[in-house]
Amino acid sequence: MSDELLEKVGLIAKRQEGTGHYDRFRDRVMFPIRDARGQTVAFGGRILPSSTYTGNAPKYYNSSDTPIFSKSEHLYGLDLARQAAAKAGFLAVVEGYMDVLAAHQAGVNQVVATMGTALNERHVQRIRRVGVPRVVLVFDADAGGKTGMDRALEVFVSQDVDLTCSCSRARMHFARYWLGQWTPWNSSSTRWWRRGLMPGSKDGGGLPTRSWE
Repeated sequence: MSDELLEKVGLIAKRQEGTGHYDRFRDRVMFPIRDARGQTVAFGGRILPSSTYTGNAPKYYNSSDTPIFSKSEHLYGLDLARQAAAKAGFLAVVEGYMDVLAAHQAGVNQVVATMGTALNERHVQRIRRVGVPRVVLVFDADAGGKTGMDRALEVFVSQDVDLTCSCSRARMHFARYWLGQWTPWNSSSTRWWRRGLMPGSKDGGGLPTRSWE
């Protein structure tokens, strides 16, 4: 594979000083990014805490957009979530790779994540193709998570989708809930609310409809 092609897809870059290239994913944990059919189309990477580049490089880095990959419309983990979502009747959307991995470790597979971009109409189109009646948004309870939630609500408001939202201070809380392991201890730090956006929707259908302070 030529250096030109590797540079085009964002795996390497030209050195600012001297000649040659450097690995854009150096000192990072690598995440293969696959399409809905399970084919690897890109890579993501999280910088290691011990890296000398920490603080001077993005915490997360994805491959460049190509004809087969676009960060603004791809959903991480969709290939593994489709069957589980169809069985569960809902698809959960979280903030990043690590949230998806945490959910899978807890046995919750109907989970996808955006690729470092705000949820948009193209994401919603992909979600709708899964064919589930409900979507659960699970974002962090920080300023960024709340901003992302507000933007996502604006995107979903015009869609025929039943939506449940959560801002959680711990990414594992929602996984424990769906596994039936919810306890007063961890529910005290999570706020759930439901906003029914499907015409004629009357109840939560088993989804959480109350808020805990």
